[in-house]
Amino acid sequence: MHLRRADVVWNGGVAVAYFLAAKLGLTLATVGVTVTLVWPPSGVAVAAMLLLGQRVWPGVALGAFIANATTDAPIAIAWFTAVGNPLEAVVATLLLRRVGDFDPSLERTHDVLALTLLGAIVAPTVGATVGVAGLVSTGTVTPSGIAGAWFTWWGGDAMGILLVTPLILAWVSRPRRGASAARILEGTALVAITGIAGFLVFGGLLAGRVTAPLVYVALPLLIWAAFSFELRGATTGSVVIAAIAVWWTSHGTGPFARETLGLSLVHLGAFMGVATLTSLVLAAIVRERRRADSDRAASLVRERTARRDAELASSAKSDFLAVMSHELRTPLNAIIGYVSLLADGITGPVTIQQVAQLGRVKASATHLLALIEQILSLSRIEAGHEDMHVEHVDVRTVVRDATTLVEPLMAAKGLALQVDLPPEPGELATDVTKVRQILLNLLTNASKFTERGTVRCELRAEGEMLVVDVSDTGRGITSADLPHVFESFWQAGVGDHERPEGVGLGLSVSRRLAQLLGGEITVESEPGQGSTFSVRLPRRPPNDNGRAAGAPPQPS
Repeated sequence: MHLRRADVVWNGGVAVAYFLAAKLGLTLATVGVTVTLVWPPSGVAVAAMLLLGQRVWPGVALGAFIANATTDAPIAIAWFTAVGNPLEAVVATLLLRRVGDFDPSLERTHDVLALTLLGAIVAPTVGATVGVAGLVSTGTVTPSGIAGAWFTWWGGDAMGILLVTPLILAWVSRPRRGASAARILEGTALVAITGIAGFLVFGGLLAGRVTAPLVYVALPLLIWAAFSFELRGATTGSVVIAAIAVWWTSHGTGPFARETLGLSLVHLGAFMGVATLTSLVLAAIVRERRRADSDRAASLVRERTARRDAELASSAKSDFLAVMSHELRTPLNAIIGYVSLLADGITGPVTIQQVAQLGRVKASATHLLALIEQILSLSRIEAGHEDMHVEHVDVRTVVRDATTLVEPLMAAKGLALQVDLPPEPGELATDVTKVRQILLNLLTNASKFTERGTVRCELRAEGEMLVVDVSDTGRGITSADLPHVFESFWQAGVGDHERPEGVGLGLSVSRRLAQLLGGEITVESEPGQGSTFSVRLPRRPPNDNGRAAGAPPQPS
């Protein structure tokens, strides 16, 4: 019962609104007493069905019937109108909803063009056809006057939908926003200027030939309304100008006044149709642009927030890893020390088997300590706490030290270690400890993934860069894995039931250390042929200004 009562209320309200708008339009009838070029109720009907649904068609039919039945026209015309007018609104609504994402708020150019084409151009053909059929059946219009009556009916309905429907939709379907004093003042000024300009142009103070060029003053006023107040401004401005123009034109004054009222309204309707459509499209474009700017600004805010949160999370993670690595490293060093004391027999004699077991314990602890060192290095780099201690060194010495340390590892696997050093010194100003760590990581990694063959370490110069190539004859890296080799905690698969040693930090830490020194690490690999990792380091590390340390300043 509640829904039925609500339907009755809505239909009654629509009927009253339609009746009042129809009586206003019928005062300007040009064909009989029921056909006019100014028919605002058509816009009321379409807006009502878009907002409330097709359930209000009885209200449209009732309002149309009473409006026409209370004229001097035959009662049959009222019946035809009561059928054609709601049918016209139903067709407009169905066509617009078939567009798919049609939005009655008309905030997009797409929606304005759809309402213009389907609602104001196509749908009125239904009402005009049914209505003229009624005129012909009652003898109100002769066959020779059918075309004129049809176009008059169609033109009145089209202008009603183009002017009144957007006005209602703009003020009803869009949420209300509080207006500042400045906007209220601007809106008042716009209405006042529009009223004064309309009176000067259409009020008959000047001859029609003088005011004809001035009619285009409506366009900048509508542009002002569209830019400042978007759709509400454009629709209200169009209706205000149309009301002023229709009033004075119907009284025979203004630039559109012609010999007959019908001809005058035809000229006025053509101008207002173009001006109204232009302002509606412009308002939609302005709204779309502002919404895009707002979305872009919101996206930037979200991006900055996400970046800040990620940086805070990364910093917290790095701090946590640094603390935990330090706490784990301390007892591990103690374990390694006590195992060494036990193995050396300091605390008492041990058997050969016990020495072997202690060696395994020490090796495992040493390996775990190396992993912790890598995690600690990564956390220091990510937290920005990795300091540089620059020394001048012959890089050949660093390469010899690193290769000497891994020789036992290579020999244990039966691998040949080839070291190629140039005869001339390779002077380098860098952090020697970090360079040694990079080379040890690369050489250890090469040994780990090479079952047989050779590991080669070569030093060469490339202009102001010194390059160390670490090559192996191992299994190589697939093209799918190459983009990931420097990612933290990433490990390449080595077999269906095998897992590589380590946690996947060696290459990541090495590359970050190289970048910290102003260099880079690159890799080339061919599956089944081996891999080559190239460390490129500048002879002088870059300082905070992006130039080599110790280099003379650039002239300003």
